[in-house]
Amino acid sequence: MAAAPTHLGLVFGGASGEHAVSIRSANTVAGALRRGANAERYRLSCFYIDRQGHWWPPAVAEMVLAKGTPATVPWMCRCGCRCCMAPTAKTARSRGCSA
Repeated sequence: MAAAPTHLGLVFGGASGEHAVSIRSANTVAGALRRGANAERYRLSCFYIDRQGHWWPPAVAEMVLAKGTPATVPWMCRCGCRCCMAPTAKTARSRGCSA
């Protein structure tokens, strides 16, 4: 009986001058973990930290990895608050955003 895959988290980005390098490095690591025998051994969840230090979930992290450049998230709030996960301005305001 095969063992369940080990769940790994890959955190990349961050408020650093090395932000773009971190994205490229994460792409290399994610690619290696998703190929060949590693694809069966590991389950990968990626998390992106933007230049302002906000953490983003796997859906956004995967977009950043696919694009290879820092995120410009379409639903990003103008004020940069944590309600940025809201897909619309109306939802953002309902979460307390003033923008």
